[in-house]
Amino acid sequence: MTYNFVNPYNFVPFEGKCRRSPLQKGGTGDKTLTGYIQCELTTLTPIFIPNTSNDKALHKEVEQEGASYDFYSYADLGTDNKGAANDRYQQPVIPGSELRGVIRSVHEAAFNGCMSSVDLNRLLHRRTNKIKKPGLLRRNCSGEWELLECSREGLKKWRTKKLVEGQKIYLDRHQRGDRDFREYRQGRYEQEAYFHKGEFFGKKTKESAFVPGKMIVGVSEREIKRFKRLLNGYKNGEFKTKTEGHNQYEAYIRYVGDLENLPLNRWIPVYYEPYKDNQGNDMAAYFTPAMMSQEVFDTSIKQLLHEHGEYEPCQDRGNVCPVCVLFGMTGTTSIASRVRISDARVEEQADGDASRFFMQDTVWPELGEPKPSAVEFYTYHLNNQVRSFSPKYEYWTYDYKRVGTNLQFLSSKDIQLRGRKFYWHSEPGVHAEVELSSMRQRVRPVKDNVVFKFRLYFDRVTEDELARLCWTLTFNDSDCAHKIGRGKPIGFGSVRIKTAEIKVRTIDPVTGEWLLTDYEADRLPVNKLSLTKPMQDLQRIANWTSSKHSRVTYPFIDSKNNASSSGINDSASHQWFKQNRIEKTHRSEFKDVLHRIQEDAPDSVNKER
Repeated sequence: MTYNFVNPYNFVPFEGKCRRSPLQKGGTGDKTLTGYIQCELTTLTPIFIPNTSNDKALHKEVEQEGASYDFYSYADLGTDNKGAANDRYQQPVIPGSELRGVIRSVHEAAFNGCMSSVDLNRLLHRRTNKIKKPGLLRRNCSGEWELLECSREGLKKWRTKKLVEGQKIYLDRHQRGDRDFREYRQGRYEQEAYFHKGEFFGKKTKESAFVPGKMIVGVSEREIKRFKRLLNGYKNGEFKTKTEGHNQYEAYIRYVGDLENLPLNRWIPVYYEPYKDNQGNDMAAYFTPAMMSQEVFDTSIKQLLHEHGEYEPCQDRGNVCPVCVLFGMTGTTSIASRVRISDARVEEQADGDASRFFMQDTVWPELGEPKPSAVEFYTYHLNNQVRSFSPKYEYWTYDYKRVGTNLQFLSSKDIQLRGRKFYWHSEPGVHAEVELSSMRQRVRPVKDNVVFKFRLYFDRVTEDELARLCWTLTFNDSDCAHKIGRGKPIGFGSVRIKTAEIKVRTIDPVTGEWLLTDYEADRLPVNKLSLTKPMQDLQRIANWTSSKHSRVTYPFIDSKNNASSSGINDSASHQWFKQNRIEKTHRSEFKDVLHRIQEDAPDSVNKER
């Protein structure tokens, strides 16, 4: 397995600390400017922003599954009108809200703003490949949690249809291999065990019996709370699975019920991770309903952002970053925005034919969601910031790292988020005509070389603020371009923005009339802005001219050079991540971690910075 790709996204690093100060009342004197920037947006690759008024707008008559969307327009396509956009074309529109999100994200990264749009409540979790040990968990007569070590025996699945989760059974004490059992103790059926059904997977032939051992292992209240969060995550569908027939452990969750009110001495079959605490006591952690399952973590995104620069979203008018002062802030102490962005529109054609703006309808391959669970891509373990290709990297999660056979717990001081996520430019791949499915969508993208026009309105901004807005729009580099809309990982969404003119509002000293006059862009101190490392990395990843990678793809396994490859589903990135993690009894590590932007940028781009 080799690192023979450029990952579609990378991260512009944070720089120091997010600078905040009390909000100052905006002035209206000579030192502030009000007006607009006239902008032209040219598509460099096809782009797609959906019209969500109809999720079957491009369906064919026989198609039932999946979703299909026309490009965004002012037309209401009707929620029940299947195929409403087939052979019908609307004037494409890029909503101002979409432009605002793109522009604000770049502005925050370039000028050290907070992470205004981050989801602080997102549960951090990860599926582990390390096989856990079986155990029986209970609250004892003293009300304390404890775990009994177990061995696990196989039961033939067809024999267990009438058993329920956690049911006590009795195994044939003389039998080996798949064990026979009775529901009551009789004769040689006297070895006590507890039934655990587990979840469905293809060709499953066995279920499990947990046979109690003798050793009692300590359990902290923290682990019980973590277990409860895990079960709630499955219950609420936060851990998506693609295995047909997988029911998110519904029967298991019903059996466990409310952990806080669990009857005393009621055994719960669990799998767990053993470790020794600081006093050398045997302890159990990370309870799960399966040998290989999701783990949820105590460390939160909010803690990580706060610990390393206080980049969590602004919430207090008395302590606000410069970007929120300019773009506004929502919440109980909201701040009005001094920037407004219009919708971007094309020039309407005299013949009214809008079809010329679009490429052929296409069915996209399945696109994954952001997965912060991939710590080797989203975070640094702070002992591992200096990287090279030769050594391997110790295995870490948001909560712990493995040292030999033991867990060493980490705090938010030990893990740092890599920064703000942006996508490389690349040429869109050619997608073969495939059928719709529950995981695929048909879309109608706007093609490349289409010109849209929009305005960015500003209100009472300083020259420095206006200069920063102009830098954000153009990167002060004609080789650079933004990414917008859906399909960024597969090469869609590259657009270049140019500022055509700047108009400011002035007062005629004679008549007192409000006038719009030209403002010379050369007067703005754009070239005098200090080019920080985040700004340089933005220019690297935004470089369209030199950084169009032919190797931009999610991780995959090169089956030709991989002896362990089965050839089945190798192109799926989860196979790469699975093989990138080595989780063995005495050794756990990552084979590789995400490159930094500078490592994947072409030499010609790096020399310019």
